[in-house]
Amino acid sequence: MKHSELLLPPTTKQDSRIWLNQPQGTNVDAALHALVSQLGLHQNLSPKVLVCRSPDGDLSTYAVAIPFLEGLSKDPAIGLFSGQLGHLIDAMRKARVEEARLDAASGLEGAIEKNGDALAALRRISRESMVSSNLIDQAARCVLAALRTACYTHVVISSAETIDRPSLKLLARACLLTPEDSELAWVWLVSPSDCRKIHAGSEFGMLPVCARETFMGAIKSVLRPLELDAPQGPHEANITPKIHIARRGVGGATGWLANLNYDACAHWAAARADPGIDDCRLIALLMVNLGLYDDAVDILQRAIAICDQATLRCHLWYVSGIIWSKRLYNVARSNACFEMADSALESVAAEDGGDPHMERAWVQNGRAMNAILAARLAHKPISTAFPIAFSHLTRAFELVREGGTRDRVYLRFNLLGNMSNLMEIGGNYAVALDLLNRTFDESLARGAENEREWIAQQRCMRAALMARAGDGAAAIPIFAEARELMQQFDRPISAEALGRSQAKALYQSGAYGEARELFSVCLGEARTLRSRLGVQTHAVGLAACEVSLGREKAALSLLHTIGEMEDVWILPPTTLESGDLSGLRIQDAYYGLSLNIPEVDLEDMAPASIAGALRGRQSEVEAARALKK
Repeated sequence: MKHSELLLPPTTKQDSRIWLNQPQGTNVDAALHALVSQLGLHQNLSPKVLVCRSPDGDLSTYAVAIPFLEGLSKDPAIGLFSGQLGHLIDAMRKARVEEARLDAASGLEGAIEKNGDALAALRRISRESMVSSNLIDQAARCVLAALRTACYTHVVISSAETIDRPSLKLLARACLLTPEDSELAWVWLVSPSDCRKIHAGSEFGMLPVCARETFMGAIKSVLRPLELDAPQGPHEANITPKIHIARRGVGGATGWLANLNYDACAHWAAARADPGIDDCRLIALLMVNLGLYDDAVDILQRAIAICDQATLRCHLWYVSGIIWSKRLYNVARSNACFEMADSALESVAAEDGGDPHMERAWVQNGRAMNAILAARLAHKPISTAFPIAFSHLTRAFELVREGGTRDRVYLRFNLLGNMSNLMEIGGNYAVALDLLNRTFDESLARGAENEREWIAQQRCMRAALMARAGDGAAAIPIFAEARELMQQFDRPISAEALGRSQAKALYQSGAYGEARELFSVCLGEARTLRSRLGVQTHAVGLAACEVSLGREKAALSLLHTIGEMEDVWILPPTTLESGDLSGLRIQDAYYGLSLNIPEVDLEDMAPASIAGALRGRQSEVEAARALKK
């Protein structure tokens, strides 16, 4: 999925978003002067320019964002925003400390014991970026408000190719959300990366190139800037810092992976002269997150070939199988990997270490998923796969019923959540809800750092299940409470998504007036956040309410206005001109709180949603069928 399918373009004029391709080392002042002369960029304003640059080329997480926010916070003109920026800086520093702690871990298994996000990334090839994405979004909105309050006219991102990935996400988010009436211009100065030179001859030397070039392409696809080449002629030299990363072992590099800092992780990988098994594991997962699925499978095979530890070999086969099913959509190849994983455990030696029961349980978990996925892809009744999947999950749970390691506890929660999903897929909603209530009891979140957010997430899971089971009346107040909590926590992305579910539940219950009011409010929120899916969902819902209230002309006017203003056409213009609203379809999904926020992450996404395919969402099933390797 392209990021342009997730996000609407900025509302500012294109000449307020400049992407200047320039030779390496071009002076910032000279480049800005050339732009002002060439475009007449805000010539009538007294310029107040804020330059963001990397002081030393460090690609570590928030290496540029922290000094950038510190510099802005010292401007007395920003007023109260100085304190808010201070809190955000503290959160970023804390994230860096937590990330660096993993460098003391003993390999990847040690990292798993220290960090839950690392566990998810290593065990499930999943991104759980909710915390980091919310921090980036909050910082972007705070920066934007401070810039406007202090009347800045230009933000110049100097040598963007040397700025760390999370900091670039913050800058891109702020640029995207700049209001239409703003006088602020964003100037991105980009020179050719020297990644190819840094790692010339390295086996994984192209990973940093791939990571950075695809990410910069993602930023351009979202911001849709006016792209220019630097004017010809002599340029005043300016020394560009050489890209580098902190020295870290495989545990520390896992911190970069968990925080979605794939550039730093890629440079770490490129520096591996003779990668060991753990190195190969981490490099494979990096490749998965960069969309290099076939390469990831290949590097895992290399690790398997040199691995003489049965439990670890089982894990490597398991991860290969997950990639085949969740990214390449080939269940047969995935099951073959799971067979090899089970076979690896037939000869466990005392000195192998690890946890054979837990490794086998992960394999059983994967087999359960594959049973449902295979039925969906073959268009078979789900009843044919239900007993198979149920058997795999129950056997997996028995294998890890006891034990308090982070890995076992995580897997037990995962298995119980999957069992609840399986019961729902099979139409056993009462059992699914009971499992969900018992598995994710709110008391489990007590004392957690993000306690209230996790409680809100657990409540949303219950509300969504209730709504899908047909009990929208019970779900409405839970969605409403969770949405209010997200607004209190300054989580507008989550609040808007919850508004979709709350408004749909109101609509389904026949409360068209209340649903209309909420869809209307959330449509404005989605437009501010530039959420394409949000705009589509709320526009359809609002139009459906108008029709239900006997206001067909209002529905037609709304859809035509949204089409013209946002280029989001729910129905073709010719259909709207004819007055035909028969093709209007309200969303078929209830949204909860996602563990990742791709609209902020701007990272590669799986081409089809496995979760959607497993639930039988036909569009996702057909997408997976078409993409099968």
